[in-house]
Amino acid sequence: MAKPRIYVSFFGLFTTLILTLSTTPALAAVEQAWKRVTHVIDGDTFVTDDGSHVRLLNINTAEIDRHSKRSEPFANQALTQLTKTIMNQRVRLVFGERHKDRYGRLLAHVYTEKGQWVNKMLIDLGLAHVYTFPDNRSHGKTLIKHENIAKKQKVGMWAHPRWKTYTQVGDIPDSAIGQFNHYEGKVVSAKRVRDRTYLNFGDNWRTDFSVEIPNRFEELFKQSGIDTEKDYTGKKLQIRGVFMPVNGVLVRATHPEQLTILP
Repeated sequence: MAKPRIYVSFFGLFTTLILTLSTTPALAAVEQAWKRVTHVIDGDTFVTDDGSHVRLLNINTAEIDRHSKRSEPFANQALTQLTKTIMNQRVRLVFGERHKDRYGRLLAHVYTEKGQWVNKMLIDLGLAHVYTFPDNRSHGKTLIKHENIAKKQKVGMWAHPRWKTYTQVGDIPDSAIGQFNHYEGKVVSAKRVRDRTYLNFGDNWRTDFSVEIPNRFEELFKQSGIDTEKDYTGKKLQIRGVFMPVNGVLVRATHPEQLTILP
């Protein structure tokens, strides 16, 4: 039986996923800018000639070594690949719904002068995973498709134990709690409790895996044609999110890109 985990309020903080088309999105109504890259900080962040810090939108790469902490697996490979692709190059930034993050960094899909979509390239090479947010999710579904291809082929990071997709709550180690991870399983039941909906992946919600969908985010699911209670029940889902130590293990979902219905 899975060992019950006690909720720690620190893990109430969290975020998740957003993505794209395998060709350059139409730009007629999309704000964009051209800038030259002068410095690459890590696998998903760089600096341009006007001093702007740019964060690649809808993806996340492993953390590079900072403050005496060891780099995560494939962090250096992502840094090397991004440097090789865009350093000293002129790139086109295509912005999403929200242009900047709380650190003032520009959030963008990035394209080389030859039209290569850098965000997707890193996903295809297994050097990044999809990372979306409720207010920045315009191209999520396409990037998820490319991520799943890389996972199936065990490309790059997907061959490493850190990026294992869990299918049983009992297999989730304590080290995975508080981290962004993937889980796949069948929804046994769904129930609305006060101001949120719970998707339960086992018979005992106190010890099994669950997904929590706060009511304030329900509209995003409705806009995608999803009734969170009816449409997920009995379906096998692929979950992306931060694992939280609530009862068994819980992921809070704020937008539909976090929950992919599998065949």
